[in-house]
Amino acid sequence: MKNKFLKILSLILSCEIAISNLPSVSAGGSFSKPKMSDDVKRADEIIHGVPGHPGIFNSPMYAEDGGLAYFWAWNHVFCKKNFDAFIAKYRNKADNTASASSLADSQRNENWATMPSYGNGYTLEWFEESRETDPSKYLLRIDEANHLIYTVRKSGDLYLFTFYTASANTYEPYPKLVISCFAISSEIGNIKKLLLPIDRQLLG
Repeated sequence: MKNKFLKILSLILSCEIAISNLPSVSAGGSFSKPKMSDDVKRADEIIHGVPGHPGIFNSPMYAEDGGLAYFWAWNHVFCKKNFDAFIAKYRNKADNTASASSLADSQRNENWATMPSYGNGYTLEWFEESRETDPSKYLLRIDEANHLIYTVRKSGDLYLFTFYTASANTYEPYPKLVISCFAISSEIGNIKKLLLPIDRQLLG
């Protein structure tokens, strides 16, 4: 008798747990689901891919558009608040008109290549000035219309472009970035489509 009572009690508890885990039912009697906006859905498909088209093919290294959709997904949809915070702080530091040909040469190292990069978020200064402490050796470009942040350096007749995404770390009181990729002018591929006209002119 005791065992039968325990089995019934166990069955009742199991049913209660199962019911509590079901989605809530709306007044019309159908299950309600969190609604994903069209922008979030599209951004998720760009980053994670869809059947037959993995997300990697939308990244700057492989995308037909050079990565425009990729940066839209990160900097305008997933990290818009962080991107806007960066713009607010660095708008006056950005220079979208000076030619990088006037820069003093930076020291060329292993990063002078066209390649992806993945890592943690740091400030713009940490990334750029940990390479060389002289901030006059790079230009910060901000293309708000295309949701792009990048820097350009010069070494002889080569130019290095470093593209960033805003960091989603909201626990810091100051905006941080994550390096998305490096692109060197001699082998830049479709990434040249991301460049402002002043930098596209450098490619000849």
